[in-house]
Amino acid sequence: MFPFRSFVILSLLVFAGCKAELIPLCSPRFPNFSPALRTNGYYYSEWETGEKWDVLFFNSNGIVLLPFFIAKSDSSLIMEKLQEDGFYGGGGGHALDWGIFHITNSTIVMEKWYPSNRLVPGVNEGQILNDSTFVFNFFYQCDHSDFHLQHEVWHFKNFEMKPDSICDFID
Repeated sequence: MFPFRSFVILSLLVFAGCKAELIPLCSPRFPNFSPALRTNGYYYSEWETGEKWDVLFFNSNGIVLLPFFIAKSDSSLIMEKLQEDGFYGGGGGHALDWGIFHITNSTIVMEKWYPSNRLVPGVNEGQILNDSTFVFNFFYQCDHSDFHLQHEVWHFKNFEMKPDSICDFID
């Protein structure tokens, strides 16, 4: 089945009439040596309705993968969804699925691309509550525009078969 998110991205690119411009992320990627958050699984954040989860994976090389959202009732199918979307074997997905993260003490900063007429890098910043929970408190674009408060709570789930962190979009 053709994922809705992929359909939206493809539609944006087709209707724009050209390939979207990929603007570089704000910061360079650095390996993550912090033990502040676990990296042997995935994190999920429930939508306000409680019916769906956003899913993300942190990797020790400083790369983060946000491949999709999934119905909470289908969370046992995460590995199948990752295989279906080509995230095992490296390079799967689209630039919007990838980003970088930095942890300094109890602060987490995640940068990734967001859709617009260009693929604009944006920053989510927040606080680590413990090694398996963090909260993104605000969002802004790299030039510090489009600042707004948010409250996204992310929880950890152990997951044996993490996807590869190899992608074509981040050095």
